Amino acid sequence: MAEIAISLVTGRSPFVSRDIKSDPYGKLLTAQHIGKFWEQAEKFAKKINKKISFSNEFKEIIGLMLLGKLSNLEEVI
Repeated sequence: MAEIAISLVTGRSPFVSRDIKSDPYGKLLTAQHIGKFWEQAEKFAKKINKKISFSNEFKEIIGLMLLGKLSNLEEVI
């Protein structure tokens, strides 16, 4: 769900490799590096569309999904 949400907003997958564990962005999906993931995602998104900016709420919800700490829509609501 998180990857789809990012793709809908940016028009592109947040990852460059099919294997997330070897993907340069996928390697940032840890609690210690999630901020760096968003930094890189915003840089890329701005290259595509200069008006894109992720809200803190979007980053928090999608970040929790990417880290596997949020698994269903009921928890989001």
